Amino acid sequence: LLIKKQKFKNYYKNINSKQFKGYTKYLKNLKSNKDISFVYNLETRLDTIIYRLNLVKSMYDCRQKVSHGFFMVNGKVVTKPNIKLKVKDIVSVKTKYKYFLTNLILNKIKSGYIFPIPIYLETNYKSFEFKILKTLNLQNVGYPFLNQKNKQNSLTNIINF
Repeated sequence: LLIKKQKFKNYYKNINSKQFKGYTKYLKNLKSNKDISFVYNLETRLDTIIYRLNLVKSMYDCRQKVSHGFFMVNGKVVTKPNIKLKVKDIVSVKTKYKYFLTNLILNKIKSGYIFPIPIYLETNYKSFEFKILKTLNLQNVGYPFLNQKNKQNSLTNIINF
């Protein structure tokens, strides 16, 4: 169980131990849908969404780019990587970053180091606008280190650890 928790924290490199404990402590007080709330809190962070869209090299690179104001949410520049996004929020890229981003994505495609885009995100790489289409659930998020058949129980064990 400890190994699963460590894999989970490694998967979300953008969250430190203190934040992770805060999430689990908050979720222990919830009466229902702890697993879905846990995944939702982690997957709707701006830095996680940008990383899932293959717009940065790493989570650390993502945090730096967001804090330097390269990304906008609903037309407003944001500098906090941990903000929560909602359904129909639009993430866009500032014009001066688009050229660099095009080269980064092309290099990722050539090297084969590109992640599949989650189905709850709409992508438009031409205009560099990305939209959250629907509320995510456990089936929308693929955790390579969890048993896919029993994903619900695995997450519950991590939260209650």
